[in-house]
Amino acid sequence: MESIILKVKNPLDKGINIIVITLLAVLVGVVILSVFNRYVMGNPIQWSAELSRYIFIWMVFLSASIAYRENKHLQVDMLVDLFPHVLRRIIYIFGQLLILTFLCFVLYITPEIMEITFRQTSPTLSISMGWVYLAFPASLALMLVEQVFRVLLYWARESGRRGYAA
Repeated sequence: MESIILKVKNPLDKGINIIVITLLAVLVGVVILSVFNRYVMGNPIQWSAELSRYIFIWMVFLSASIAYRENKHLQVDMLVDLFPHVLRRIIYIFGQLLILTFLCFVLYITPEIMEITFRQTSPTLSISMGWVYLAFPASLALMLVEQVFRVLLYWARESGRRGYAA
């Protein structure tokens, strides 16, 4: 069961990594082009600052989902480490369910906010601001998918330890 879950999860993880790396490369390219045009050519590119900002927003939110995947977000577990193993497992499961509930709730209320943002346009690029704000629910959705993978992997590993068919 675990290998099946990982066969689905790993390509998704690699795809997100590639997207973030690509966004970083495009961001660097836009900034270099902008600086070159402004200081060498004496002709600033009007849209470069706005595009850079929007690329950066997407990069940050997608990177947040990567940090979540790799457990790099801040967590304080000093107190939990003092508990016996059985209680730590219960706290872990409760925490994972709490995170899952939070992500589902925020994703549930997000469409109301997104509806407003799609009616706004950016000043220079004249694109819908909804495409910029879509980075937030996209990141949450990726975190939710990661959370589901965590629960499934935890269940598969626990089932394997107990000898159940998973």
